Amino acid sequence: MKLAIIFFLILFTSRIGISSEQIIVRHLAMYDYIEKALPCQQIFEYIKLYSEKYNIPERLMFKVAKLETNYDGPNDFYYIPNQISSVNAYGPMQILLSTANDINTRIERIVYRKITREDLLYDIELNIHLSAIYLRNLYNSYGSWKIACGYYNSGFPITNQYAIVATS
Repeated sequence: MKLAIIFFLILFTSRIGISSEQIIVRHLAMYDYIEKALPCQQIFEYIKLYSEKYNIPERLMFKVAKLETNYDGPNDFYYIPNQISSVNAYGPMQILLSTANDINTRIERIVYRKITREDLLYDIELNIHLSAIYLRNLYNSYGSWKIACGYYNSGFPITNQYAIVATS
């Protein structure tokens, strides 16, 4: 995971005159900071990272996290990220296990094995990364953030109350 992000950053920043060594040092320092941070702060940083990487409105991803698990930002110190919904969706972004494995095999390979329930519950970065890929893919399919959010929530390409709140 670290290498893929570093490679992406090197390609991106080589165009604006920053050396690859500077990028690697900065990224590894940021990654270590995130890994050691509290879950509420990890979620904040990973949402910022992956919303930028996949060109998703940052506000939308934060609202999805709020709607799914009542995440209130980097100072939500009592937030518990390893939540399980009544339909067995897991983690801070409430990804279904079947959806996670489908994304990982059909859209973008993140891990080279089957994703487990524990991965979605305890690997905050993986959970947010998969949800960002899923949201971007839904947007690419339907051309609307409202429909993408409605699908994310219901499994159908609709604009429901969830989608209206997430995109407001």
